[in-house]
Amino acid sequence: MKRILSILSLLLFVSCNTNLTTVCYRYGNKPICSLRIPQGYKEWIISSGETEREHRYYYEDSSFFFYISDYFYNPNTENIKLLGDSIYNYRFQNKQLLESLYEQYGKELLYNLPYTFELSGESSDSLCWRDILVGNISLGYVNVPINKKKFYDHCLDSYSIKAQGVVTKINRCQYKGYSFDNTFGVGSFPPDYNQITLSLSQIDLAEKILKDSIENYIHINHTNNPDIVQKNLNKYHRQYVGYLNKNHEVVVLILFHKHKRLKDLSSRVFGFRDGVDWCIDVNLHSKKIYNLKTNGNSRRR
Repeated sequence: MKRILSILSLLLFVSCNTNLTTVCYRYGNKPICSLRIPQGYKEWIISSGETEREHRYYYEDSSFFFYISDYFYNPNTENIKLLGDSIYNYRFQNKQLLESLYEQYGKELLYNLPYTFELSGESSDSLCWRDILVGNISLGYVNVPINKKKFYDHCLDSYSIKAQGVVTKINRCQYKGYSFDNTFGVGSFPPDYNQITLSLSQIDLAEKILKDSIENYIHINHTNNPDIVQKNLNKYHRQYVGYLNKNHEVVVLILFHKHKRLKDLSSRVFGFRDGVDWCIDVNLHSKKIYNLKTNGNSRRR
């Protein structure tokens, strides 16, 4: 009997799989997110100018649905709130506000979110929900009956997020890595809207400024990391992201990786939880370096 039930379950699962279709979220310079979901949905798109968008995919009586969103809050906001204030504040943390408070009080108020973060549970109506945050993209489902949870989990787990844009390989004698253009989603590293495409000459200038300034910067800021010295710079592979600061000056964010293979650094911009050793900003206008961050110590100097 158990074997018959297992076969029936397998046949049902295969049958469901044959009725899946791929939906795709692509907007502005955000990463491309695709998801395999059942056919027969009704799509509802909510947008805010050219910066934010949310896609909802409804079924039957519209009581349960999938979503892909880059809004700060999402359809599971109230469900996440039921898990408690600490989890709610952790999930929906305002990074810019936290950085400002950190500079004011000199201590971390919340741990930084990892690149991928997931929550799930049951609503007050005993219906299932699940929310996944990947970079700045939220996806999940809402109000799913318990008997459909396994199938909805299977669909949600099919998600794929790929960054858009052009990645340029940098191959110099003293430094090697990849530069990410202004259409490439940078995940856990800001900024999103003032990101620019760097030229090779700008990257070369940033490296020269870094080499000329690092020893003095270390001395003034009392940096105690023995690996961050001029003679060790060529031991790291790089990732480069360019942006304009509030004064419209070109700044190059350089991320340093000692233990990752060079070819692995072309897929996406890595964060500290993914193994970045340290990073620093280089202002090409003022020719100054600042905002040194090291793994395990995210304090800005």
